[in-house]
Amino acid sequence: MTDKKILQNDSELAHFFHRNTEINCVSLFSLQGRIEHALSDPWFEANCFMINSIYSKYNQKFIKLDDSLISDTLKSDLFSCLLNRRTNSHLPQPTKKLNFRTFSHLLRYSFGISKTSAINNGKGTQYRYTFPTEGGLNTIEIYVIVNNVESILNGVYLYDPYCNVLRAVSQEFKQEDYKYVTGLMSQATNSYFSVHFVGNGEFSFFKYGNRAYRLMNIEAGHCSQNLYLVSTVLGVECAASGAFLDDEFFDFLKIPHKNRFLLYENFVGE
Repeated sequence: MTDKKILQNDSELAHFFHRNTEINCVSLFSLQGRIEHALSDPWFEANCFMINSIYSKYNQKFIKLDDSLISDTLKSDLFSCLLNRRTNSHLPQPTKKLNFRTFSHLLRYSFGISKTSAINNGKGTQYRYTFPTEGGLNTIEIYVIVNNVESILNGVYLYDPYCNVLRAVSQEFKQEDYKYVTGLMSQATNSYFSVHFVGNGEFSFFKYGNRAYRLMNIEAGHCSQNLYLVSTVLGVECAASGAFLDDEFFDFLKIPHKNRFLLYENFVGE
């Protein structure tokens, strides 16, 4: 098959997906009806803002992160932060471990809970996140692979924003195991830690239909941008990547696959 033919096939696949998930004057009414149906559905109403059950799967071993606020001396104005934000695709081998407090700040300010409010006449809680979400639904699960962080054993963890803790998924992960996770071995093994964004569409698909997959990717992008900006403030490097290995990630780490999609990965280094 010629390169031109491959390009044509790739383009056709992209157009097929785009056309089948687009919103136009006709499909807009259908989507609005689907959203109204979801919002009036008792199952959806009772469960859509519940804490994801994935966190209870890994509740035996956890690490409490630092809850302190970033000091005023570390705060940078937004415009300077935006001008200085860069992708470092050539992370060097780190000369030291990442400070535990800095690591905690990176996770909490990038992906944490910023506010809570009561819903259902005080019977439930709606969580507000530091990144925009799909209609208040948090579809993103944050998996963190630690390589060089003070006071934390190397391994795979799930960041739990509700408790601001890391929940251990596997502490048997070795750096060479990155070959089951990403195609960028150099950036991965040189990083302090890597972040892998998984979209869970259980409620999102019910509310938004096939449009939800687009929204999950957008949400992962918001999370990545947060990590970039917080990294810039805290003086560490960040590199986003699309070279993640989709099925191998779930299979090797034995992470539940139903309704889940690996969307994005970031490497944070020196």
